[in-house]
Amino acid sequence: MRIKSIIPLCGLAGLILLAGCSSHSNDGVVAGSNAPVPDNATVKLIQDAINADPALKGASITVKVENNRLTLMGTVQSTAQSEQAMMDASKVQTNNNLPIGAYNMLTIQGR
Repeated sequence: MRIKSIIPLCGLAGLILLAGCSSHSNDGVVAGSNAPVPDNATVKLIQDAINADPALKGASITVKVENNRLTLMGTVQSTAQSEQAMMDASKVQTNNNLPIGAYNMLTIQGR
C-alpha cells in the first residue's frame, strides 16, 4: 500500500520540476543586456493584436520600445484587461518565435 501512495507523489514532483523548465529564458519580463531589442514589425504585430481584442474595449494601450525593451503603456479599465494585454503580447511573441516578455506599464483607471 505504501508504494501506491508514493507513485502519485513522484509523478507530481516530476511535473513541478518540468514546469520550472522553460524553453524561453525571458518569460514574463524582457530584461538584461542579452535580450534582443524588439523591432518595429514586432511592435506592430502586438499593437494590432491588442487593438483587435474585444476584451480590451475601452482600453487605451500603446506598444513601444523604450530603453531597448518592449513596453505596454496606457490605461485599462481593470486588472483583467491589463493581464489580457500581456497575454496578447505573449501570444504574438510565441506564435512568431520571438523572445517572450514585456514591461507592463499600464495604469488601471480609478486607481
